[in-house]
Amino acid sequence: MIQIAEHSNDSAIARKSFPRNRSPRHEAVPDALSQMLREGQFSEEHGESQFVPPLVTSCIRQILQLREILELAAIKLSIPHITKEHITRLDEICDDFSSLVEKGYYAGACEADLEFHRKIVSLSGNTLLQHVYHFSNIPLFHQRVGYARVLMKEYTMTDREHRQILDALKARDRAQSERSLRNHIERETHAMLQYYMECL
Repeated sequence: MIQIAEHSNDSAIARKSFPRNRSPRHEAVPDALSQMLREGQFSEEHGESQFVPPLVTSCIRQILQLREILELAAIKLSIPHITKEHITRLDEICDDFSSLVEKGYYAGACEADLEFHRKIVSLSGNTLLQHVYHFSNIPLFHQRVGYARVLMKEYTMTDREHRQILDALKARDRAQSERSLRNHIERETHAMLQYYMECL
């Protein structure tokens, strides 16, 4: 795995990403690196090495701002056509999250947390919005939020906030849904920034 703030070159990444017995086509790794460079996941130094930039506070804030914009848009689009089946699935995800936290399965709880937000975005029915959400590194960043949450013991608050969002969706109350989601993301933004400042 390529770590944050790690320097590497094509050959090193190839050795990490592809065991020798898999023998990828020679051009596959440079093509993949070029694509990641275009997506902003790498920066180049001296035209040779690829550098994965550190996750700085300005980047964290911008990712969370983008996440708020996209998820609020998803709620706006989903309210008119949300179904009982959608609500049932969100209920199941919330129950899974609670159960996994209770059992101490925090990695699974982080995945359930991510699934809750993915589901909200998918309910928009807008494939372009879903595409932007996926390729903006929000799901990957969400996993980092989950890691920080283990250290900050914030699972109970996340569980409560998810259910507040769900209750508002059940009532088809767009204003309350948006308010609950915004409060949830603002708290996570503050907690995440605090966590990274303490790690510096």
